[in-house]
Amino acid sequence: RAGGFEEGSPRRAALYGRVAPDDKGVRGVWVDLLWEPPQPDAPHAADALSAADALAARLGLARVGAAYSHAPRSHKVDAEELLSLCSDARSAAQGPAAVGAAAADSKGSAGGGAGGGAGGSARRRPARPGGGVVNALSGELAVEREAPPGFVCLLFRPVYEGESIDGLVTAEAYEPTPLCEELCARDALVAAPTAGEVSLSPKEGKAFRVEGRSGVPSLDTAYFAVRIFDSGRPHAAPLRRSFPQAGRGADVRKLHLRSFLARQAEGGVPFRDTAADFDLLLYAAPLLPPELLAAVCDAIAPRLRGRALSPRQEEAAASAFREAERLLYEHAGLPPPEPPAEEVAEADSPLMGCLAGLRRLVASLMGGPPAAALEPGRARDDGVRK
Repeated sequence: RAGGFEEGSPRRAALYGRVAPDDKGVRGVWVDLLWEPPQPDAPHAADALSAADALAARLGLARVGAAYSHAPRSHKVDAEELLSLCSDARSAAQGPAAVGAAAADSKGSAGGGAGGGAGGSARRRPARPGGGVVNALSGELAVEREAPPGFVCLLFRPVYEGESIDGLVTAEAYEPTPLCEELCARDALVAAPTAGEVSLSPKEGKAFRVEGRSGVPSLDTAYFAVRIFDSGRPHAAPLRRSFPQAGRGADVRKLHLRSFLARQAEGGVPFRDTAADFDLLLYAAPLLPPELLAAVCDAIAPRLRGRALSPRQEEAAASAFREAERLLYEHAGLPPPEPPAEEVAEADSPLMGCLAGLRRLVASLMGGPPAAALEPGRARDDGVRK
């Protein structure tokens, strides 16, 4: 859902996915999910982002970037966007536990700069030679264009009058330069008074040097962000986004869960597809036992990479989905879901009872936990049919 294109209402989102090669062996950032958390000034925003990071890790995903939407403006990347991008890159590299610390440091730093207390940069950079002056054009911009992207920034903006772009909204991808990350890691880069420009922190006692000119007090953010032009690869992620988003104003309540589950059941959506919803999993995380949440995520993660489950994994997945479905229906105040008519018929079959016993025997011989007994009037959803 697009937003932030009106004056004074920019929006931020987190990009989850992976850095991996494509079919030609070229490494790049693959985005499986754009998740909009409570905005930074909202209560518990850092906690929500940390919870999302932890859930994404269970699904085999990592935070690989940030997205911003903004109203019409003359400059490309805003200073606050650039500095928060570097802070996000460091916290993402260190894991969910670092998110809260990075958010606190970012709020307390001068000019909205990224906090230096969150640790080093996301990627280790070679040290630069000293000399008392930071050279903003050290040649590393060209090097960065040739390197595979790491933590990226996706800017959603309106299409301006006169641009030959179809539609009302477009997106551009950027990446902070090594110099930008190095300066932000020690809280040396701050927002300048002029929109779209950054300055060095006074504590540095240094100035920029650009094209032979020394003592430059501030620079356009374009010197510290590299545009990624190769960003049009088609990619469809199997995660659903049907459950209400918690970052869109009102809190998600039990009535939202009840309405959502009822609609899914009326539409005949299997629960294993219903559960493959990031916002639903995020809501359900504190409701489900940790081991059950882990089992559900383990059952969903392979589909994100197009991999099929083994028979043993399918058995565990079916059991986890059934238990999670039962607990969520119970929490929502809904009656237990009815199994499909064909499963009821198969549950009454003597052959299915024999196959269930055989599966329990095989599982025990393989060292795994014995399969749970069939519930009365209900078949196991494990793909075995008479």
